[in-house]
Amino acid sequence: MTIETIIATELNPSGLDNALIDYINSYDKELGLEDGILYYGFPVFKNYEEQIIKTNFLLVSKKVGVL
Repeated sequence: MTIETIIATELNPSGLDNALIDYINSYDKELGLEDGILYYGFPVFKNYEEQIIKTNFLLVSKKVGVL
Protein backbone atom coordinates (compact mmCIF):
# COMPACT_ATOMS: atom_id res chain seq x y z
CA MET A 1 0.00 0.00 0.00
CA THR A 2 1.29 3.48 -0.80
CA ILE A 3 0.80 6.74 1.05
CA GLU A 4 -2.45 8.52 0.21
CA THR A 5 -2.06 12.15 -0.84
CA ILE A 6 -5.00 14.54 -0.55
CA ILE A 7 -4.81 18.03 -2.03
CA ALA A 8 -7.39 19.94 0.02
CA THR A 9 -7.06 23.40 -1.43
CA GLU A 10 -8.11 25.34 -4.49
CA LEU A 11 -4.44 25.91 -5.38
CA ASN A 12 -2.21 23.19 -6.76
CA PRO A 13 1.11 22.81 -4.96
CA SER A 14 4.11 24.30 -6.74
CA GLY A 15 7.81 24.84 -6.13
CA LEU A 16 9.15 23.31 -2.92
CA ASP A 17 5.68 22.16 -1.86
CA ASN A 18 5.37 20.05 -5.01
CA ALA A 19 8.94 18.76 -4.61
CA LEU A 20 8.21 17.63 -1.03
CA ILE A 21 5.01 15.86 -2.08
CA ASP A 22 6.86 14.09 -4.90
CA TYR A 23 9.68 13.06 -2.54
CA ILE A 24 7.35 11.65 0.10
CA ASN A 25 5.33 9.78 -2.54
CA SER A 26 8.52 8.37 -4.10
CA TYR A 27 10.15 7.24 -0.84
CA ASP A 28 7.11 6.39 1.30
CA LYS A 29 8.20 2.78 1.83
CA GLU A 30 11.76 3.74 2.79
CA LEU A 31 10.41 6.36 5.22
CA GLY A 32 7.88 3.90 6.69
CA LEU A 33 4.93 6.03 5.59
CA GLU A 34 3.14 3.64 3.23
CA ASP A 35 0.18 3.40 5.63
CA GLY A 36 -0.08 7.18 6.03
CA ILE A 37 -2.05 10.08 4.62
CA LEU A 38 -0.42 13.30 3.44
CA TYR A 39 -2.72 16.34 3.35
CA TYR A 40 -1.84 19.54 1.51
CA GLY A 41 -3.77 22.68 2.47
CA PHE A 42 -5.51 21.04 5.40
CA PRO A 43 -6.49 21.60 8.18
CA VAL A 44 -7.81 25.15 8.23
CA PHE A 45 -8.18 27.02 11.53
CA LYS A 46 -9.68 30.32 12.66
CA ASN A 47 -8.05 32.33 15.41
CA TYR A 48 -9.80 34.54 17.97
CA GLU A 49 -10.05 37.42 15.48
CA GLU A 50 -11.72 35.05 12.95
CA GLN A 51 -8.64 35.13 10.68
CA ILE A 52 -8.23 31.97 8.63
CA ILE A 53 -4.97 30.07 9.14
CA LYS A 54 -4.15 27.40 6.56
CA THR A 55 -1.47 24.81 7.10
CA ASN A 56 0.59 23.57 4.17
CA PHE A 57 1.11 19.96 5.23
CA LEU A 58 -0.32 17.43 7.63
CA LEU A 59 1.15 13.93 7.72
CA VAL A 60 -0.64 11.17 9.63
CA SER A 61 0.94 7.73 9.94
CA LYS A 62 0.98 4.85 12.42
CA LYS A 63 4.79 4.95 12.48
CA VAL A 64 5.42 8.67 12.93
CA GLY A 65 2.08 9.85 14.35
CA VAL A 66 0.88 13.35 13.42
CA LEU A 67 3.32 15.83 11.89
